[in-house]
Amino acid sequence: MIRTAGTTLHHIFRNNFGLNYVEISKKNFTPNDLKRLLRFNKNIRAIGGHPLRSITRLDSVYPDLKYITFLRDPFDRFVSHYNHGINRKHHHMSLEERVKIPGEANYQTKFLLGAQGFEERGLTLGSKELNTAKKIIAEDFSFVGLAEQFDESLILMKEILNLDDLNINYEKMHVTQRKHITKDKISQNLLEEISEANKIDYELYCFVRDKLFEKQKQKYKSDFIRVVNNFKQTNINYKFKKSKILKYRLGKYLVYRPMFKLASYFS
Repeated sequence: MIRTAGTTLHHIFRNNFGLNYVEISKKNFTPNDLKRLLRFNKNIRAIGGHPLRSITRLDSVYPDLKYITFLRDPFDRFVSHYNHGINRKHHHMSLEERVKIPGEANYQTKFLLGAQGFEERGLTLGSKELNTAKKIIAEDFSFVGLAEQFDESLILMKEILNLDDLNINYEKMHVTQRKHITKDKISQNLLEEISEANKIDYELYCFVRDKLFEKQKQKYKSDFIRVVNNFKQTNINYKFKKSKILKYRLGKYLVYRPMFKLASYFS
């Protein structure tokens, strides 16, 4: 997902696995791509990236593979994505213009359904597509986190996936510095228009927040509130390991990206 605390999550995996964590930038990453990656490095611990979709059935290559994702309140995600695009000079639109683009609406649901390109994200969603997305996220994903409950999500993820050796401490990464628009500056009419444009996403988000996430919390064996509070305290001054991040970067730019480029050249 985009603008759902993914960059911080990526850094947690980089900080743990270094060279053995791979971020996928290749569009339409297939089971054959995963085979190639595992032949090249059988010690890979995790892969991540916006192009990954559960519907590509990467688990057909590696049955023990577990899909995870994070969702965010659709209104906040939409505004954050807008501000991010302005800061990165990806667009120069007003928020009023942005909300009228079909491809920008219900982003999270469309990602689960497999949409990647802008044309695919322009598809019209209804109850059928919403139910399909709910089924995908409930059946395909071993864990679903919430950006608004990030610390809680990390603790649950570690417990539910039996990641005893995973260090979930983190530094916050890529928090948007300049907010060109904030909720208190948006007119009531535009607030309603954004909400209406993302109503399928909101229904999906409520399904995850109120049902799946609560169900995951019930699986936690310890005093959850105490564990969360302790984690927040120990995480205050945490810094990522520079050596691990360096190894990840070396792998990304000197190994994995060249490997996929070479493979696409000969395919």
